[in-house]
Amino acid sequence: MNESQPVNFSIGNTTKLLSKCLLGWCLVRKALEARNKSGDFAPVSFVAFKAAYDALTEKLQPMVYELGFLKV
Repeated sequence: MNESQPVNFSIGNTTKLLSKCLLGWCLVRKALEARNKSGDFAPVSFVAFKAAYDALTEKLQPMVYELGFLKV
């Protein structure tokens, strides 16, 4: 696959288009989850990411106002 070409993937009845300008973690994760379900590829585990994300959430959650993520 050419690096500049977009990639199509389907989730249910919806087909998504991935290209460099649209890539965000949510789209990547959904594409990998769909790929895992297909059974055509080695599965990608999200266990380590989930553990790191949960640890970051625990650390940042008490500071959401202080860091400016939410305003009072």
